[in-house]
Amino acid sequence: VPFMNIMDLLDRNVCPGGIPAGSTCKVTTSLKWDESTQSPFFNFVVNSSKVHQVWFDDARSSALKYGVAKQMGLRGVGPYTWSDLDADGSVTGNPRAAAESKSMWGALHTFSEGKAPGEYRLQMVV
Repeated sequence: VPFMNIMDLLDRNVCPGGIPAGSTCKVTTSLKWDESTQSPFFNFVVNSSKVHQVWFDDARSSALKYGVAKQMGLRGVGPYTWSDLDADGSVTGNPRAAAESKSMWGALHTFSEGKAPGEYRLQMVV
């Protein structure tokens, strides 16, 4: 699910791409945090029957993972794709889009500038 669709689903119960047109989507849990992966997730239901679970990275989880990469001496990090970020809210009309996009880029900037975004709790398990 593209990041901008995650915000619309959470904020307005707008079905993400890949869900058949005419379907109704409803978020059924608050935003949850998984300590083991340091990642947010939530559940939603399509047409009052099929439950889906969405895991994603936001600025907080990305900053934690970038911090671990920095501590391990990795020379580069980055997302799979950020082409789905709505930089100014013009694509989705979501008022939070610009702030969310800015915070995602800010998390990456902390890695490139070597600034610590906080205590990193994610640890590599060998």
